[in-house]
Amino acid sequence: MKFAHLYQEALKNGDFPAEWVESAISYRQLKKCIKAVQRELSSIGLDAQTLGQLLRNVEDVHRSPGDAPKGEGAAARFQYSFAGNSQLPYPRLLFVVNTRNGVPLDARLSPETKIYLHQLALSRQRSNKDSGSSDGASRMGDDGDAIHNDDHAVEMIDEAEEEAAPAVGSDESDQSPLERIEIPLTTDSHFFHLLRNEVWALDELQDREQAQLSGEVDAIGKLVSTIAAPSKGWSRTDLYGWREIFDLYLQANIFFSANEKEGKTRTAAEAAKQLQWFSDEVVRRGLAEGFHRKQSQCALEKFMQFNAILLRNLKFQEINQIAMFKILKKFDKTTALGARDKFPELMASDPFLTRTMAKAVSFKVSGEVLSLVPQLDDYLYNTNLDPALMRFLKTYFPKEVKAKQKENERAAEIDLWGPGYADCTVM
Repeated sequence: MKFAHLYQEALKNGDFPAEWVESAISYRQLKKCIKAVQRELSSIGLDAQTLGQLLRNVEDVHRSPGDAPKGEGAAARFQYSFAGNSQLPYPRLLFVVNTRNGVPLDARLSPETKIYLHQLALSRQRSNKDSGSSDGASRMGDDGDAIHNDDHAVEMIDEAEEEAAPAVGSDESDQSPLERIEIPLTTDSHFFHLLRNEVWALDELQDREQAQLSGEVDAIGKLVSTIAAPSKGWSRTDLYGWREIFDLYLQANIFFSANEKEGKTRTAAEAAKQLQWFSDEVVRRGLAEGFHRKQSQCALEKFMQFNAILLRNLKFQEINQIAMFKILKKFDKTTALGARDKFPELMASDPFLTRTMAKAVSFKVSGEVLSLVPQLDDYLYNTNLDPALMRFLKTYFPKEVKAKQKENERAAEIDLWGPGYADCTVM
């Protein structure tokens, strides 16, 4: 079954709100855009086979620059990359040409591509004459990037690059300056701007969901701080019930593994498995039925629902990430431009792609909810029992402190009366 169908089925059957589905990566629309990119490239002789061979030649030079023949050096004759930043990515397709005659350096290009590049170079020369500019160097930005005009962009190549890449079959190559000329691809830019806008929409959706979940954490924390507070006088508390629930939750590590370095975020399938284990254990131990206060039932339901919503967010994020990487793979297969590695690098800091939401919300739960009910393991090896700590332990661990006191008293009596005292029975 094709991915487009599987993706639509996942969105349809994933119990996602309509607002989420509307914000999802539009895989089929992007697929249509790829066909338009293919047509535009083919119209100038740059089919996938030609571009793939050019890209392999560049990669070979990068891997073994010392073994590259003359003319395959620092000035890559073909370059596809992204300018700009994650907010405004700009794909660029560049070829090296002779500045004087507009002849491209790579003899393997098709006649259509050579003619097209030649026309672009001549157009630049006419544009320079009309504007009074003597050469393309004045068009360079302070950071070395080309400045774009309405037709195309040009980068002047420095002397070191020029020496490394003489024009093939040209006697003027040693004296003529070289330049990288950009082929303006309208459909290519449209594809990536559309993809960037869709990632933006997912960023905004994630921000809203994270804010809502953070509010839920605050509400749950407020409830737990009341119902799991230590008992005062004759009031009953669910402190021990919530301690066991939170201990199970910590064992489950639902959304990220605390056992691995820096905590690895779990996949949606892994998180679902851990959440199911946690839920099953709560039921198996009858913890909900053991509550003394009705508010605890409500708080537990809210806590379970909160985790289910967070899991749903993780699932939605995951399938959209898969859709993005699949569409980039499709783009590369159709065009051979190698965008699958370059575009994610540009977007590496994007909130949606970094998958930090589940971990961020989980840390908030840990700091603002789980911490309200101290766990005994955190104090077992504390040898400095000052008065303040003793009061704390008596407040939050009354059963354990009482049992420990009895154990200590028994040990003191054995020390006083001998080992046989433990077997004595008082009549």
